[in-house]
Amino acid sequence: MKTRFFALATLALALVACNNDNENLNGDPVAARFTADIAPVTRASGTTWTGGDRIGITDIGNDSQYGNVPFILKNGKFEAEGKVIYIEDTKTHTFRAYYPYNAAGGILTATTDATAQQNQPAIDFLFASGATGDKNNPVVSFTDKTAKGGEDNSFHHRMSQITLTFEAGDGVNFSVVKPERYTLDGLLLTGTFNTADGIATADNGLQTGELTMNLADGNLTSSIILFPQTVASLPLVVNYKGQEYHATLTMPDGALLAGNNYTYTVKVNATGLTLDGCTIGYWTDGGSEDVRITISYDGSETEAKIGDYYYADGTWSDGGLRKLYADGKMEWAETTPQPMNDKTCIGIVFYTGRHETDRSDYTKPLSEDGPTIPNGKVNGYVVALTDVHDGSSDRLRWEYGPGNVYNKAIDASTSKRDWQGYSNSLKFHEFVNKNENKAAGWEMKHFPAALACETYGNRMLDEDGNDANGKYDWQKPLAAPGNTSGWFLPSCGQLQYLYKNRSVLSARMTDVKNSTPTDCSYKDEIEWFSTGMYYWSSTEYSRYPYGAWDVDFSSGGGLSYYKDRTGDVRAVLAF
Repeated sequence: MKTRFFALATLALALVACNNDNENLNGDPVAARFTADIAPVTRASGTTWTGGDRIGITDIGNDSQYGNVPFILKNGKFEAEGKVIYIEDTKTHTFRAYYPYNAAGGILTATTDATAQQNQPAIDFLFASGATGDKNNPVVSFTDKTAKGGEDNSFHHRMSQITLTFEAGDGVNFSVVKPERYTLDGLLLTGTFNTADGIATADNGLQTGELTMNLADGNLTSSIILFPQTVASLPLVVNYKGQEYHATLTMPDGALLAGNNYTYTVKVNATGLTLDGCTIGYWTDGGSEDVRITISYDGSETEAKIGDYYYADGTWSDGGLRKLYADGKMEWAETTPQPMNDKTCIGIVFYTGRHETDRSDYTKPLSEDGPTIPNGKVNGYVVALTDVHDGSSDRLRWEYGPGNVYNKAIDASTSKRDWQGYSNSLKFHEFVNKNENKAAGWEMKHFPAALACETYGNRMLDEDGNDANGKYDWQKPLAAPGNTSGWFLPSCGQLQYLYKNRSVLSARMTDVKNSTPTDCSYKDEIEWFSTGMYYWSSTEYSRYPYGAWDVDFSSGGGLSYYKDRTGDVRAVLAF
């Protein structure tokens, strides 16, 4: 669930309504002065009032004389535009106020169509009432006094708001193409606002219509202001990459209520469009509801997608994905595209964009001359075609230090779900480079699984740190290209995601193997993760320093394991 929070804007507004600095309390009229807050949060145009804002104030018991009196914000203070409101007797006077000021007052008509949404302050109707003052206490406070046992007399939003925030999810990258616009249907777009009681009412007798909003300049958050109305659901159409995708927004309580903001995070991911919404807040918070739609591809995309072939030169090609359904089902081209003959495929794309739990710094290399991602911008992740070993049945330890020590924690992540694989890999080097650990003889060779991943494709030493005499030469064509992270030991969350999408990814690996010449030195090594084997992750076990997580590729479950035990190893990279 995604929720957008807006900062509480509390602004004391001195509405100075007197041209005379000397006020006489001995029978002469006293000019009322006002303070005002917008509660609980903001006005449509921002977090504060804006210069030139105008409000209308009424002395409820003397509205014939002081009804709908305009005040305008100048130099940070509200000033009477002409008529001054005076308290002329000894009674307590009660006031109401509204925004934006209209000279006619009474019942105002308005539309909330696309044109009106371009000037939202004009339709962001606010109302305040119940604030009092008298000659001895002429400061009338349109503020929330409930904390002191009083009433809430602050300005409140009288319309309803819907906020959509678009995010790239699984298998989607907004770095090149962003959603263009969206349309909501089934809305009553016209109505009235009563300046006397603050009630905004939709024209229920009219037909409902559409409201289309452009996402200009790549803006991925859009809010619309609407009249409160009864509506159980709203059809949503999102235009992305020239196609229309349909979903439905469900309204809590079957209505858009006054003062409430309904916030949805619209997530475009590999399994469709997800709408996380909707709990109700007072123009501030929202909630979540899962609604999904199908995403289509035609094979001409410039962005990578799940199942694409990734090459040694840092490019990729279409793996055949054509549709991603709401339930996670994937539809592939009738004839699956094959890897390009003139390029060396080194892996399969298994996720696009930076995962939301990956906070790794990809501008830092794992080794002194290792590759990095420029500006740290992640376009996706690739899984290697082979296990990391020497061509036999080698299985590697996670940790085995000087004196056979394996109880040293490196301060890697401990969550089984995060994607901190690269950050964890940096932690190995930070551990080795600490003075006390250097003095104790620690080297990267004491972390065999991590080192084997980092040196996959350019390994010169065996796991004991001795000259490997060429036994890893078969890996050389599979080296990571520049402008990537280089190969690294994945986190537990990354491994579990690979298991989840095993049918798709293993099929593409089979295609690579079948298209690889028979005389290729690594052809026989290309295969999916061995079923029933345990693959080391870079994630440590939180309870004991001698434990780390591995993933069972017969079930996908994460298991804690002693670091000195051997396990299978598969590398991944970010690009």
